[in-house]
Amino acid sequence: MFVDQREYKEEWYDGEFSFKDLNEELFKNIIAGYYSSSSGLGGPGTIRLLTKDNKEYEIGLDLLRADPFYTGRSEHESIQNNMPLFETTDETIKEPHYRHKYKKEDEGFTYINSLFSNYLIKDEYLEYIKDIPNNMDGKFTTTFNKIRYYLTKQGYEKQDYIYEGTKKYRLYLMDEWNKYEKEQERIRIKQEDVEWKPIYHNNQNANLDEDDLYNSAGEYLLLFREDKETGVFGQKFSIIKEWKERCISKDSKVITYNLFCKRYYEIEGKLGYDDPNIKKKDNDLLHSSSNTFKDSDINDYGDFIYAHLSIEDAKKEALKIANGNLSGGGFNKENLINDYPSKEIENQIIFNKYYPIVLYAERYKEILDIITKFRHKPNTGGRGFIVNELVDKLNISKTVAIKLLNITLDDLIEVNVEYAKLRVKETYENI
Repeated sequence: MFVDQREYKEEWYDGEFSFKDLNEELFKNIIAGYYSSSSGLGGPGTIRLLTKDNKEYEIGLDLLRADPFYTGRSEHESIQNNMPLFETTDETIKEPHYRHKYKKEDEGFTYINSLFSNYLIKDEYLEYIKDIPNNMDGKFTTTFNKIRYYLTKQGYEKQDYIYEGTKKYRLYLMDEWNKYEKEQERIRIKQEDVEWKPIYHNNQNANLDEDDLYNSAGEYLLLFREDKETGVFGQKFSIIKEWKERCISKDSKVITYNLFCKRYYEIEGKLGYDDPNIKKKDNDLLHSSSNTFKDSDINDYGDFIYAHLSIEDAKKEALKIANGNLSGGGFNKENLINDYPSKEIENQIIFNKYYPIVLYAERYKEILDIITKFRHKPNTGGRGFIVNELVDKLNISKTVAIKLLNITLDDLIEVNVEYAKLRVKETYENI
């Protein structure tokens, strides 16, 4: 029986067996065996043994190291010590793939390979199942299950047994997973923990009449947390209303609420936008501030995520992303911040932003010599070697070295070098 190796349910099995049950009496009744080795992508390996009376014995190799099954220095050695069925010889076979020959192949068993799994089937049973189709009940049927189907037809009731060490470890994993889920639920950000704010063009509330639907384009949410690499990481979710009619009136209806997401890795200035109710001159809105969250940035929604039929669904999706550890924002109740953790970190962020530009302007020939020394392109595996070389030769941090590789001509044109020098001087003294 093939089950989810992360779970255990009592009803899946007819009983369990111990290490001492793996004896000569059991192995002389084995007619088929299945072995998939453990791997990083495929997870823990599994051994399944099938007897001629339709009893299957499952050993999941996700065992505690103290388990008696692990008698060798490795999984392979332990299998060689405890599984006579899968004992190999010194003879190698190169086709269809390289492997060592099993001893049982000289004792009336046939080897079958399927992806990362190895089957040893007693020859006579291959003959019995040759007419059983590969697809029964619309599902792919493995060689193992064909034999079980044949044995059931012969009157042998299917019985499944699990190794007690496997059961113990899977129950342990389930308990740990439940603890993890409870902890994640405790710190998971919910709607009542955050504040969505209205989106106004250029972050300026036009203070129009209540009936004027142009007043707000939608709502946004800003989240911040401390980050080891960049100092502070920010994520903005924008929900933009899409109207049914091109010319909006008070009778117009919203057809979708479009969710967007933008990430901030280099933040300068305060964490958040100014009060939209404060009037500013037009040139103040776009150009006067070097802050990351200048008023014009509110118009940059970032990447489109999904079009929702209700604003509630859009907000739910946003928090699902924010709470995500891998592909999301990695936020939770305990790491949310409203301001910089310290003045030193704020200065370090500004220093890391401008110092690479100053460094490039002053030592560009030396930097280019280091980069061109490697034949690898910067965006391939050779990038790490270049970063390490920049760190060693220029005596800079890894963060600054990575930013040096990412500098573009636009960066050099956009940022005045003298201004960058000033910012570096201001912040370096206070790091």
